[in-house]
Amino acid sequence: MEGYDRSAANKKYYEANKFQSHRSSLLNNVKSKGRVPFLKSVQHYDISIFEIIQKWREYKVSVSGNVPPVKELKMKALILNMI
Repeated sequence: MEGYDRSAANKKYYEANKFQSHRSSLLNNVKSKGRVPFLKSVQHYDISIFEIIQKWREYKVSVSGNVPPVKELKMKALILNMI
């Protein structure tokens, strides 16, 4: 009995949903790891300043406010560039 090859279906699904998947991953990385995305990525995935600030605040709460100064500075620069 031959197995059903799902690779074509998986590729089709990935291609149809990769934009939303990458956008969600970027926001999740801000929230969980404190990643500061590039302005170009934020513009490409059409992420609002409010979404970035909300995820950043969630990250700051999760690390009890112990954010490295360089990361804090990069996030402030990103937010200022988004205005």
